[in-house]
Amino acid sequence: MLDFTLDSEQVHSKGASEALAKFPFWLPSTVKAEMPQAAARPKPTENMKKGPKQPWEAVEIHIDLFLRGPFKLDKFLSSLLTKVEQSHGALHLCCRKLHIEEMPFHSLLGILKTLKLDFIQELEVFDWFDWFWALSDPNLSATQLGRIFNLRSLKLIYYNWAFSSRGERPSSYFLSQLTRLGHLQKLHLSYSYLSGNLHYVLSCLWVPLHSLEICYCRLLDTDITYLSQSPHTTCLKKLDLSGNNLSYMIPRPLGTLLREVSGTLQQLDLNHCRLKDAHLSALLPTLCRCSHLSSLSLSDNPISSACLLSLLEHTTGLTELKQVLYPIPVDCCMYLHGLSWGPVNKDKLCQLQAEIQKQLQAMQRADMQWSPPLPLLMQLVQFE
Repeated sequence: MLDFTLDSEQVHSKGASEALAKFPFWLPSTVKAEMPQAAARPKPTENMKKGPKQPWEAVEIHIDLFLRGPFKLDKFLSSLLTKVEQSHGALHLCCRKLHIEEMPFHSLLGILKTLKLDFIQELEVFDWFDWFWALSDPNLSATQLGRIFNLRSLKLIYYNWAFSSRGERPSSYFLSQLTRLGHLQKLHLSYSYLSGNLHYVLSCLWVPLHSLEICYCRLLDTDITYLSQSPHTTCLKKLDLSGNNLSYMIPRPLGTLLREVSGTLQQLDLNHCRLKDAHLSALLPTLCRCSHLSSLSLSDNPISSACLLSLLEHTTGLTELKQVLYPIPVDCCMYLHGLSWGPVNKDKLCQLQAEIQKQLQAMQRADMQWSPPLPLLMQLVQFE
């Protein structure tokens, strides 16, 4: 086995970062060649010498791919793909993580044909325009999502081909491919027309999801209602509904959904959902039932400082809650179309941050970190 993948330590190393900057189209690493102990070739014995020759097993090459196009393939990757294609099955290219971004279809198809699709566990696709048309053709088996049947995590961004803006039923072929993903645990859909269509997608997944991210998909209250009644609520640990207007879904159906996932939910992201003081106050009792919640993100919601302090007071009893990302309060800046706009009153924001820290100390919750959006947090540190 040849392992070209990065472990967690390599990913964060300086060398890996420099390599990524140099080769942005694939995920490089320090080359590591090894043969598993169980598969090591035994020393020949007298009986083995007399017997028939044993066929060599195919060599597996493990590599994580970050494909961004259009580009000219690096010499190493181009040579590797050629060797695999010419090996007639002696070399198997095994990719656990595959990221595709604006790849020309003719280039992508050639790469996919060299991969063992059933080995892929994480797939991320951004702007899949060229693959959209191929996906509708069952004859192009290399593009069939259902052939990646060991997939654990699926992320589709700008996937408007499968979902009509007119509210029509999603592509039947796309849905048929989803039904074959029996091991899927994480689903992320962003910037897609899912209005009123979420039930088509979720009903195709036989195994309850652990992570569901549906961001900027124009969700309707009927979508949230279906989700709250689906089997997925029994296992969800992460729920991200950012970028959807949830202001008219409170107390129902959003409150009902949070109540259903309260037994398992660990991370909740409701960024840019047009939530105001009245909405957050109405959700507080349900939020306090999420006993396993460890991360809460509410960025870009027009909420006041007073409401944020009330949220702090009510959630300090959630012992697992360690991180809260709060929005810039409406009394510290202006909001336009649900987004913070214009200059921020850093004096007021610093006062709020100081008051939050004071209350956390008083409630003996120094382990809980409250912070505004990261760029602004860095500015506040410098401002102080």
